[in-house]
Amino acid sequence: MKTMLKLALFYLACITAINAYSYAEDNNIINLGKPTFGFAYDEFPNGLLVYYYEPFCFLCRKMWPELVETATTLRQQNSKIRVAKVECHDEIKLCDEKGVTTFPTLILYRKGKPEFEYRGPRTSEAMIAWAKKVVDNIFTTPAEDDIFRMFSTAILMNSNISPVQDAYPAFLDSIDIHIAPPKYASQIPPNGALIVSQNGLNEVISATDSALTVIQKVERVFNELKAVPNFNADLSAKFQKKEFEKYIFFFRTTKFNPNSPAIKAFDEMALTFRDKYQLNPAYVNVKDDILGKTIGKLFGVDVDHEMTVGILEKNGTIFRKYKFNQEINKNNLQAFANGYISSKLSRYYMSAVTPKKAKPYIKELTGATFWDAVGEEKINAFVLFYFPWCEWCVKLEPTWEALAYRMRHNKNVLIARIDMSDNDVEGFDISEFPVLIFFPAGKEVKYEVYVGQRNIKDLQNFLIEKIPGLERDLDL
Repeated sequence: MKTMLKLALFYLACITAINAYSYAEDNNIINLGKPTFGFAYDEFPNGLLVYYYEPFCFLCRKMWPELVETATTLRQQNSKIRVAKVECHDEIKLCDEKGVTTFPTLILYRKGKPEFEYRGPRTSEAMIAWAKKVVDNIFTTPAEDDIFRMFSTAILMNSNISPVQDAYPAFLDSIDIHIAPPKYASQIPPNGALIVSQNGLNEVISATDSALTVIQKVERVFNELKAVPNFNADLSAKFQKKEFEKYIFFFRTTKFNPNSPAIKAFDEMALTFRDKYQLNPAYVNVKDDILGKTIGKLFGVDVDHEMTVGILEKNGTIFRKYKFNQEINKNNLQAFANGYISSKLSRYYMSAVTPKKAKPYIKELTGATFWDAVGEEKINAFVLFYFPWCEWCVKLEPTWEALAYRMRHNKNVLIARIDMSDNDVEGFDISEFPVLIFFPAGKEVKYEVYVGQRNIKDLQNFLIEKIPGLERDLDL
């Protein structure tokens, strides 16, 4: 009897421990791994937002402060949702089991099941507002001027209605939901809602609509181009997968005003862009969205710049860019599109104003200085083309510095690099990184793409083979 009592007490203690599991935390973010993931399901059934990341991932590091602010604010406001993280560098099997292949990835789990992936703007403001709507069912009433600040389309309602709430996860990164400000309240049917866009579209959602019907109505708005979509994760994935794809972007910066004649001109041209010029129109939110900021950077458009337009074409692995530089009105937009299809537009090549801070013995190049540097008649230039958020580029960095150090005494050898997130180089349409290219000395500019192993020995031997007399000059 005593033995059975002890077993019962032990079992009760185990159950209590499971229900009150003590997790390690970092800035209000729970650390999860293979042993603790299952406990977290049970402990936070209302909402567990899991952040999957890699330590070498540039976008992960950039997003981290926003995630910390999100987690901290939600805890302070007693939200039902908790934020957790899994480092996939250490938890490879767990991340594989969860189907995570890109970083960062945010997945919401409720009642132990992955409900959907968060793909909205990766800012604390957006993530907090989303959590309140999806998990806490708290919707705010914006000022009329703020309805379209993040998206070109919104759903307005007089109260929280279930069809919209159930449908919301399906379009959370392309549309927003608000309690209607007074201007719109009278247009909304009892227990219904209204789909509105910055170009004046109104489409009614009735109280009897199912969640599926709401989703179909939202999809129809964008498919029929009654409203121009934001360039979001779904569109980005389609753009990457298709062999040939063309987009015309309107960049929404801090100067964005939904009542601007420029906005109205772009919206009015949307169908013409698609049907006549085969250009997919989309808004790029440079101000509030990390993806938008990345696209903006490719065109040299920063958050506080004037609103502008650009064309991005992908043909296989080749990207071509064209940037609008006139007043935005219908006539000028049509001339821009005509110039594109008739091949009369000049491509846009981006160049950083000043190079990044130089690494020891490495020459930092920009788009503007590139050809002058590699075209020097007596210089043998070896150039690393890189992206700062490319994992393999980060891993190659110390090897490239070591190579530059070994070549430091030879004035005819230039070890250089160029940040392709800030620069374009005419003649090189590179979309996969890192790429190493050797430019031998001579009157005529020639080059050879390095395809060997990226270790110090092979890189050094490559230069010794290509540059006569280099071996005797090396300081090893």
